[in-house]
Amino acid sequence: MDKTIEAIQNAKQFEPSQEQIEKRNEEKGYTIMKVLDAIKLNIPKPPMIVEDILNEKGNTLLVAEDNVGKSMMGNQLGICIATGQDFLGYKVPEPRRVLMVQHEMENGEQINRFQTQLSNNVNMDLVYDNLEMQMIQESDNLAITDQFEMLGRTFNNNPDIDVCIFDNIGMSTNVEMSKPDIIRNELKRLKTLCRQHNVAFILLAHHIKVEWWKIMDITKNQIQGGKPVSDWADNIIQLHTSSLNPDLVLMKLTKIRSIHNDDGVSTKNLHQGVWFNQNKDLLFDKRFTLNNWAMHFKALDKYEQETEFVKELATYPQPFTRTDALNVGAKMEPEISTATTDRWLKKLVKPMGWIKKEKHGQFSINQEVLDYIQVSQE
Repeated sequence: MDKTIEAIQNAKQFEPSQEQIEKRNEEKGYTIMKVLDAIKLNIPKPPMIVEDILNEKGNTLLVAEDNVGKSMMGNQLGICIATGQDFLGYKVPEPRRVLMVQHEMENGEQINRFQTQLSNNVNMDLVYDNLEMQMIQESDNLAITDQFEMLGRTFNNNPDIDVCIFDNIGMSTNVEMSKPDIIRNELKRLKTLCRQHNVAFILLAHHIKVEWWKIMDITKNQIQGGKPVSDWADNIIQLHTSSLNPDLVLMKLTKIRSIHNDDGVSTKNLHQGVWFNQNKDLLFDKRFTLNNWAMHFKALDKYEQETEFVKELATYPQPFTRTDALNVGAKMEPEISTATTDRWLKKLVKPMGWIKKEKHGQFSINQEVLDYIQVSQE
């Protein structure tokens, strides 16, 4: 008996393997709790990093087609988060440490963009402390390297990273991304990775090819990768260049999971515009509400003559008359017939919305059109 007791006392404590732990958890099922008991825990909502755009441990998509400026907006978001500076009027309560990862440009091009975007009113001390970028090495084989594994190792070695801005999903993994099940599994891996390391994630993605002039709106259905990609995100920002002015970018937040405003109001699905200073500092500014959303999707190359017609009418005193419109049509090259002018007037009123019909047979150019097509009025 004494030997038995001694053997028990000297026995090592049993430590289950990781496989045994996972199996036990699977058999155990969900951890459940009474709702009222859960409320008593006073667990707060995840704090916001950028109002309406990104929460702690959250996932955000920034989506646009090529040449709209999404990479520059991603950089601008990184600068604002790193310095605690508001982003286009959206609040950024405090500075956070940000890692920028991209696989589309050489290091020198990305560095040059940051040099241009870091204006004089940015706190350079905070930029130095909080904003970092991955440097692409010649030895990196981006076609076969699984970037999610690289991210995991990077997060392990840099545990104080708060936000990662990743450009873009198409270069994130070497597996086939055209199938929904594969996309869903890869993004599930990414979400798990971010949760394990307490990192919020902004992922840049592309729109599919869209005949914008037919749809005249921005929706989640236009995101490349489809529903698995949009389901992954807590918040989604979608961008599209206005057909009226290449410096005007349409901006729509098509998904906002958590609202932090005291009044419970968000900018979800609000039709907004921002100006892109693509020939100056590569920054976006002056966010505002667009009242006539649909007119910014018209393909101007399909309405080149109508555009010139409107520009010429804009030089007339407003409101103008049908006679004024006929005079403009007669002066165009080639000359526009009376029937065509009448048809254009009708079309430009509805559905295009470029012209408004006033009383007593008078018309006026929509003020937004005057602003965006940059008509010089004398």
